[in-house]
Amino acid sequence: MHSLYLHCQDPLWRPASPDHVAGVLSGAGLAGAREEGEAPLYRAGERFRTLVMFLGCSPGVSLTAQQAADGQPVCRIRLHDFRDVQLLESRPVPAPRCAACRAPQERPTSLAYDRLQHCSGCGESVPLYRLDWRRGAGFGRFFVEIEHVFPHEAVPADGLMSILEALSGKAWDYFYLSR
Repeated sequence: MHSLYLHCQDPLWRPASPDHVAGVLSGAGLAGAREEGEAPLYRAGERFRTLVMFLGCSPGVSLTAQQAADGQPVCRIRLHDFRDVQLLESRPVPAPRCAACRAPQERPTSLAYDRLQHCSGCGESVPLYRLDWRRGAGFGRFFVEIEHVFPHEAVPADGLMSILEALSGKAWDYFYLSR
């Protein structure tokens, strides 16, 4: 499965209530009705296509089961809330780069988000969460997943990122995850 993930650039940020985030996303038109089941999973809302910008000529995107061709997946929004900071990364695992000089970095053996990585190219030392994971990984405690989006097929619109920044008071970013 392929997905677009949105996350706060501050990996420690976590909302007091994921339901509040769902309400904000619903009010903005990204998320629609909640799907049945235990996990927080939502249908695409009425403004989904203006808040998630699909690239290319005509990507096959289905927002409802009725629109989907046989076997075609439906885009939905899933919220992931973790107690501790998690690293979510795509397969294959991306090779990180130094955020300052863009030099490739060796994959650290310890993946603690706040572990310092020393760049042999420029001498800069930064925590792992600040490396450039080339849109293939992200650290955080809370993620907004948009299911069934292939890597680089879509990007979050500036309006969506502004909504999330207003919600958290912090900047957000995105990456793609393939499993």
